Amino acid sequence: FDLGDVFSGKCGLAEALIPHREYPLLKLACLPDGAAPARESLQPVFCAAEEMFDYILLDLPAGIGSTVRMAAEFADLFCLVTLPDRIAARDSRATLEMLRGEREPPARLLINRVDAASMRSGGFENLDDLMDFVGAPLLGVIPEDRSIRSAKLVPERRKKRLSATEDIFDAIACR
Repeated sequence: FDLGDVFSGKCGLAEALIPHREYPLLKLACLPDGAAPARESLQPVFCAAEEMFDYILLDLPAGIGSTVRMAAEFADLFCLVTLPDRIAARDSRATLEMLRGEREPPARLLINRVDAASMRSGGFENLDDLMDFVGAPLLGVIPEDRSIRSAKLVPERRKKRLSATEDIFDAIACR
């Protein structure tokens, strides 16, 4: 089952949740490709999820489509993930402006894949300029790290950390 089945009433939310194999308390629910839930079907699902979990994270597509607008109605906090380039930052700024026109949940900025070269080529002098351009306070900065990209190819649990970037992920998660 997936969230499409939950929205259509074929199953309940608990049946559509997939536990993570290493962290059984972490659950994943997927929305089928191209599926856009109706607004009225979201509220009961969010209410059920709030009863089951302390935190609900939604990974939404970039942009300001209808799914992002509907999620804004239920969000307690938005995390805008961007890259250090003008195009991605402009999309984050547009999303933030849309949120401010709706219910205005607080938003934080997470800047991904940062290194000196990406900052220069992206058109920003420094991180403060990027934050000012988007208009959201900073949640964290994730440096460019090739070992993180290769780690997703290793399915088994690792005994040791691959890089200091993993500590950055932990610190951001604690915030």
